[in-house]
Amino acid sequence: MTMVVNNFGAANRWLQQAGEEALNQLGHFLVGEAKRRTPVDTGTLRGANQFRIVSVSDGKMLQLFNNTEYAGFVHEGTRYTKPRRFITDAVNQNQTKIKEVAAAAYRRGF
Repeated sequence: MTMVVNNFGAANRWLQQAGEEALNQLGHFLVGEAKRRTPVDTGTLRGANQFRIVSVSDGKMLQLFNNTEYAGFVHEGTRYTKPRRFITDAVNQNQTKIKEVAAAAYRRGF
């Protein structure tokens, strides 16, 4: 006698939970890294770095953002100022750590 058990639904739910936990941990880590790199005058720009996890057609995505009116001018620069890419640099300069955090979140689930 052969018995087949289909656990694909449970496995898929587990993978989604592990993925969302990894995104949440990465979000907190990367916001901290962005804050560390954000230029400071009054502290408003630094304090406004945030993240959110959003649903996209094929899963979830982490968004890092700063919603101050002038964040884009500081980040991308103007014809008068050089760009100070505090969010982009936080991601680009932490590729190894991003992979480690993601791998650890999935390992914890096993």
